[in-house]
Amino acid sequence: MSEQEEHHGLVSIHACGHDEEANVVIAFLSENGITARLETDLPHSVLPVSSDCEIYVHEDDADAARKLIADQLKKSEDATDAQA
Repeated sequence: MSEQEEHHGLVSIHACGHDEEANVVIAFLSENGITARLETDLPHSVLPVSSDCEIYVHEDDADAARKLIADQLKKSEDATDAQA
């Protein structure tokens, strides 16, 4: 069974290091009309591992979600550069 079949049409679009970061991304996507969910295989609260939280969205929303995240990251980088 493929990963996509296992997740019933959901695809991973972004990896985060911890729940708090993932919840911010999920809330951001929700504010933009995209339903997302968090999945992790590790007990990261006990064993912190970089990028162990995966954010999944429906495959029909994947491109839009990736673009929203990329645009927001670019805005954050631009703001950081402007402050420097």
